[in-house]
Amino acid sequence: MKASTARVAPDDQVLFLLQMLEQAARGEHLAWALEGAARVIMRQHRVSVITVLDRERMLDVLDAVHFRALTDLPSLLPAMLLNGMAALQELVVLWSDPPHVSERRDRDRIRDVEGMARILRNTLDSIVAVEEALERADARAKRAGNVVHLAAYRSIKPLPILEPDTGA
Repeated sequence: MKASTARVAPDDQVLFLLQMLEQAARGEHLAWALEGAARVIMRQHRVSVITVLDRERMLDVLDAVHFRALTDLPSLLPAMLLNGMAALQELVVLWSDPPHVSERRDRDRIRDVEGMARILRNTLDSIVAVEEALERADARAKRAGNVVHLAAYRSIKPLPILEPDTGA
């Protein structure tokens, strides 16, 4: 529930969030950008209010991100992606609620929506961690003079389990 003195979200914060969502919609570091945007939405919807215009802009871009994610993040289950994106959109709507409307919302429903958004955010965070590990593996292979087709390697082999460093 928002405090009755909820502040208006600063324009620079809204602009930053829109830029992250637009980056995701273009497919540029999609998992990273969407995870960061989800984190901001989940944090800010409780403490500030956005304008109706900002809400509509965010909802439009979230639709584009959802479409992009369906094709660019095939490892996500479509149902999880659908539920997570719907949850983010609902949180954007809640974010635009003035305090007197927010206080009448069903708290259990809001917690459920936050939970679905958190599942998506955590999954995206895991995807980012795998992408970063693969980038480091690419860099190591290049330094070692390995010019194996790393994209093919990624698609068929799991990351090797690291052995403990015995100092030997």
